[in-house]
Amino acid sequence: MLIGLIFVPVLLVLFPLGCWRTLLVIAADRVFRLVILPPHQDVLLRRFRVPFSTQSKYFLSSPSFPNNILWRMLQTGSVVFLFASTATPLLATIRTPTIEEDWFFGLALVALCLVMPLIALLWLYEDSGVRAYNKESGTVSKVGTWIQQFVFGTGVATSFWKFTQTIQGGTIEQISLATILFLILIPPCLVVTVVFHRNLQPMFVKRFRMSSSSGFLAQRNVDFRDPENPG
Repeated sequence: MLIGLIFVPVLLVLFPLGCWRTLLVIAADRVFRLVILPPHQDVLLRRFRVPFSTQSKYFLSSPSFPNNILWRMLQTGSVVFLFASTATPLLATIRTPTIEEDWFFGLALVALCLVMPLIALLWLYEDSGVRAYNKESGTVSKVGTWIQQFVFGTGVATSFWKFTQTIQGGTIEQISLATILFLILIPPCLVVTVVFHRNLQPMFVKRFRMSSSSGFLAQRNVDFRDPENPG
């Protein structure tokens, strides 16, 4: 019993937080310089038919933190449930409620530990003041806006509902499994997101603002004038 009380918080909270922290320590500056700044993502955007402009230019504004992280907590839960709902039917070869519950839980943990740190990178760039200016439309947007639109526009509730419908045993088993998964997975999603923003995010914003990427952006002069009305 005591081992379980220690193991569960470590597995569901401390281990994911360690993964988030590790990625942001190692990759924040490198990912921005090697992935975000170069136009490598243009091919991916075209493939998924995501609107983008080749005239966008990144610049650095003042750092800012969200007044309310409710939306980011929802993002964490959405990514975890979308990933697990989509991957479980593809990977679980034996379709019984117990096995599917195990697969879903394992894949949800993978999403929380390995997928969500990538979203946390976007939060870091956003809170650090990185913005993209589109000269064509004259608009300013956050880094990775298209990624969040793609992920959170694919229907998390629909995906989870379709997953529950594949569970054998009838309606009672489907409702029971859905309830158990919510009770187990939603609390760590919320706790990890809150602890990250309160204890880690300010430190990472300070580090990024002192990085070479930030220095490069600070030297950029972005002309916000309308090209059709330069005066």
